[in-house]
Amino acid sequence: MTKIESLEIVKAALIEKREALEVTCSALEKEVKEEKKAIFEKLFADELVSYADVAVEMGYSGMYFKIGHKEIGSITERDYWTGDGKIKNYYFNTYATMCEDEFEFRRLIFNGKIAERMLNDMDSIKEAFMIPFSKKADLEALASEYQILSAEIKQKDYQMQEVRKQDIIDKLNGEGMEWNSDMSFEFNRQWSSYLVKKVRIVKATKSGKTADLEVTYAQYDWGYDDDGNSKKVDKEDRVVMHEGIKMEYVMGNFRKTIYKF
Repeated sequence: MTKIESLEIVKAALIEKREALEVTCSALEKEVKEEKKAIFEKLFADELVSYADVAVEMGYSGMYFKIGHKEIGSITERDYWTGDGKIKNYYFNTYATMCEDEFEFRRLIFNGKIAERMLNDMDSIKEAFMIPFSKKADLEALASEYQILSAEIKQKDYQMQEVRKQDIIDKLNGEGMEWNSDMSFEFNRQWSSYLVKKVRIVKATKSGKTADLEVTYAQYDWGYDDDGNSKKVDKEDRVVMHEGIKMEYVMGNFRKTIYKF
């Protein structure tokens, strides 16, 4: 088993474990929303009774008043950092439109009731936002484990990249790396070629930053087939030495192989 295969197995096991965590986290996050929804339904019970079609929904950073799929208003919280530390501000969001039917007038009336409540009883709204989830510790533990697994997966990706990179360097210093002559090979910013077939390092500096390369180029001519159509005719390859080529450009040609994108 190669190093890459071994790392792939470990990575797959980590991903499977993380996916199982995602399912558990998703279920808990759904409980969070339902729990918070019940808190705000109780808090705004009088306002909701006045407009029975309005339902409360919870979002990532606030709560929403909706009629069907239409949002008619929302209260969101935002964190701000000051010289005294982090503070929370709360905003009532609505939209402006022309009122010409019952829905819009009733929306305005309902939003007016929420605005009045926020003006006169903001403390109870802040308290509702600050009530912690009953399973907060469980959710935080899962989130922490998720971050740890994600970091381990990222580390395995990095290790595989380093293995692939070293494999390419070893081949360049040995028999050489084959190259698709239909693709451009870049030697520097101003110099590239679509004729490269193979690259081999002949000599490198101690730092490994530059190297002398033996480059095999494809050669061809144009001829004609029996029907008189032009066609490319392969000729004998040409081998050329290029000195002092920066390795960052050489390795950059293999980035898709290294990073697998």
